[in-house]
Amino acid sequence: MYSNLRELSRKRIKFGWTFSDIETAAYFDPASHVLQFDFAVDEVENSINSENPLLLRKYIPLIYHEMTHWLDAISTIRGRKHLLELFTAMNILPEDDRLPETEAWKVLRHHDGLKSANLPVYYKTNNPNYISNGEDSKWSYRFSIGHRYDFLGVPDMNSPIFFIRFNDLGNNEWVARQPLSDGSLLETIAMAGEILSNMKFFSKAEQAGLDDYYIDEAHWVRYLKSMMYEPKVTEYTAPAHYTSIKTGISDISVCYLLAAEVAFLCLNMPNSFFDRAKFDHIVNPENIPSGQALLSRQDRGFLFAIIMGKARSMIGTSTGIPIGGQSIRTWLNEILELSGLPSSEEIYTEAAKEMKSLTLPESRGKFNEIFRYLSDLGDQWFQHRIQLGHAITDDHVMQSGLALPYLYDENGKKFSIGPIKLDDVFDYKLVYDQSWHLQNFTNGLLQASRYVS
Repeated sequence: MYSNLRELSRKRIKFGWTFSDIETAAYFDPASHVLQFDFAVDEVENSINSENPLLLRKYIPLIYHEMTHWLDAISTIRGRKHLLELFTAMNILPEDDRLPETEAWKVLRHHDGLKSANLPVYYKTNNPNYISNGEDSKWSYRFSIGHRYDFLGVPDMNSPIFFIRFNDLGNNEWVARQPLSDGSLLETIAMAGEILSNMKFFSKAEQAGLDDYYIDEAHWVRYLKSMMYEPKVTEYTAPAHYTSIKTGISDISVCYLLAAEVAFLCLNMPNSFFDRAKFDHIVNPENIPSGQALLSRQDRGFLFAIIMGKARSMIGTSTGIPIGGQSIRTWLNEILELSGLPSSEEIYTEAAKEMKSLTLPESRGKFNEIFRYLSDLGDQWFQHRIQLGHAITDDHVMQSGLALPYLYDENGKKFSIGPIKLDDVFDYKLVYDQSWHLQNFTNGLLQASRYVS
């Protein structure tokens, strides 16, 4: 597939696959479905053999973070739509690069869908002179609506962007403006899994009587708190930060858990329910048309702001909202009703039907079978995540009885987490090679149609 991590990393940089301007130790490629990690599999195996929770913590939470991205690609409506676009493009891609002119739009549709998860860095801004006080900082927020540029550099009034802006309460200094994008929702769910996994390992370390676990835990908690006030990573933190402000909950783990609950629901909101959402509480009257346009475009970040905007303050409660699944579901249904939306049970029932309706045209295309396999697996994971939780942890891996993909270390060596692997129906090399072919072909189309060099 690739000789080492650096080769794939060069590919990522060339095509703008790096996440914002942040260096990452792991990456999920939604086109090839490769999950790569910047460490050797031997390090993971040694940590597993040691049975030391603090050693395992260095690798497993990060693995689950990226695994969650893969699951969101197959077991959410948002992900399934892009999966359909991906395999439609792969299926029609000719070996001689001579695609019928009437089919070219399907390739560019996949490209645009892939890029829509995270808007270009141009739309995200932060104050280069701002100096954070870390966990001692306090931020306020406000929303704004802008517009994307079209291919001529003119603001497209039919393509609104929903922003969340943060200011430092201490000096009223502007901090950052972050699009509340699909990418932010995806990172929120993945971060929730990473946080829960870390908490489980600290609990195991305490039970094992490891004397220094509390030092490691204290450093980790301090890191989380400081990250919440780091302008460069607002794509990872904005939904949880907004949740904290709305609910008054300062416990970051609870904020991520609640934000992930709403984010997963937004990523699975059926087409027919978007126009029911009431948004007058988060936009000014003059922006009502833009709000309607955001809902008509099924902007899931805007939907998140609508729903979480109805969350009641939990200030004054001893623990906020209990982490039991039923209490969170009750809380979610309450704010859904206030937002003009159906219950989560009704939403998820309709979401399951909508995902099953997303199918490739019947043909002998070699990627049809792979798409059907991933779709069926995604349907099963969707039901499992509704019951057990959306953020992936050991509980999901060991209790689901469902397949997970292979992972690749920095040397291209394959390894796995969990007892069940993807069937041979999913041909890793075939999908990887075709994703590379698709990227090269897409670049040619972009040059021809949009003059992108």
